[in-house]
Amino acid sequence: MCVLQASGLFAQSREILFKEINDQVMAKYNEGDYESIFARGKPNYEPHVNVRISSMLLDNLKWKMGKALSSELIADLGDTKYFKWTCKTGNIRFELRMEDTSIISIEFNKLVLQPNALERTPLNNNPLKTKLDSIVDGYARIYMSDSSTVGLTIGVYYEGKKNLYYYGEKEKGSGKPVNDQTIFSLGSPFIDGLLARAFVEKKLSPDDDIRKYLGGNFPGLQVKSEPLTLLGLITGKGAPLFGLITTATNQDSWTKQQWESALVGYNHDSLLLRDLYTLKLDTLATTRYHYLMIPSILLCMALEKVYHQSIDQIIRKYYDSAFHMTATKIVADSDDITHYATRCDYSGHPIPQKSYYTTSFYPVNSTAPDMMNYVQANVEEQDPAVRLTHQVIQGDRKSRSRGMGWWIQQVNGKYERIWQHGYDPGSNSMWMVYPELKLGLFLWTNTDSTPLNINDVERSIRETILWWNSQNETKN
Repeated sequence: MCVLQASGLFAQSREILFKEINDQVMAKYNEGDYESIFARGKPNYEPHVNVRISSMLLDNLKWKMGKALSSELIADLGDTKYFKWTCKTGNIRFELRMEDTSIISIEFNKLVLQPNALERTPLNNNPLKTKLDSIVDGYARIYMSDSSTVGLTIGVYYEGKKNLYYYGEKEKGSGKPVNDQTIFSLGSPFIDGLLARAFVEKKLSPDDDIRKYLGGNFPGLQVKSEPLTLLGLITGKGAPLFGLITTATNQDSWTKQQWESALVGYNHDSLLLRDLYTLKLDTLATTRYHYLMIPSILLCMALEKVYHQSIDQIIRKYYDSAFHMTATKIVADSDDITHYATRCDYSGHPIPQKSYYTTSFYPVNSTAPDMMNYVQANVEEQDPAVRLTHQVIQGDRKSRSRGMGWWIQQVNGKYERIWQHGYDPGSNSMWMVYPELKLGLFLWTNTDSTPLNINDVERSIRETILWWNSQNETKN
């Protein structure tokens, strides 16, 4: 009896502590003392958090939402609790994670119903039969309650089973649901997987000088006599990240569509090779525009050289044969066009469709079922090329490190998170895999940016799954 009473008192005292910290943080938020908020969690707080940048982001959030007027506990996951702050012009979700009496992490986001939330049931395929169905549905509905959202796909691979949930439309106002046939533009996060395969097969070496595969001398592709290597192009280490070289004088005022048109026309058959002959990396200033474009093109040129195929053919063959990803490609087939999801801007308005037949920017296109095969392969880590992409090549796992195409980080010192993001204007996607947990998630939305970040949706689903399972294990 004494043990039970002591346990109950400890739980009660922790509940009070969570509430006290919430109230203290809210007061500091209203005062504008953001540095105190993030500094109070040190040294236990996640080491990758940059206090200055986090304070700037919180200041921007306050500028949009105003001061917090009241708060309430809206979700209790044991060591993690979610509070809803009712602010002057909107609502904030405050996430507080603690172990014993130490703060482990603090998060601020808008993954909570807003005063102007849409009261609607979005198109969806969720059968609402399992606990996982309910967990996903709860967060998906909050995400879709914002008027700027269009479509949302959530894939969960867990306990050996793939679950796919579709919400919203592939084109706003069309009534056409997102489904297994919908084709997403995913950006170019798959090129590093091809490089890993080439390294495993000894077709390429990380230390190779990129000029070996360009068919020319290119004396400027070195920094202080050090050659620009394939690994340097992957990580940016030892060489400046550089982007579009030939630009117009009015590039600062270009729209996204103007940049896209320029990128489509900038391919390795003409302008790029011409510019590379005159390029001097040691004097080139880093550009903020599409800075990963040229390294990606150069890496793809190396792949094409050793496999004697176009990058589109290489992607199709490798991902199909290795992971049964039959819909993953760069160049669209003629019957694909009607299946593409419409890309939308910040407000949910359609972005003019680009030509899906270009290979200059290497945006990979695929479907959700293919992506779940990809997630499964990365969770299970059976393929040698997959394992290679998960090896750290830069940084420290305890804070944040880089693999080939993936970021790698320990979560609260308990398990490893391996993730990557894909971006094409009007289309955002992310992959999160947790090999130790046998868990993986894929999320995609065809809105350029929404007030509710898909990272917050993913983290909430993952944390709730783990909490629910821990409760079941305790009962058993």
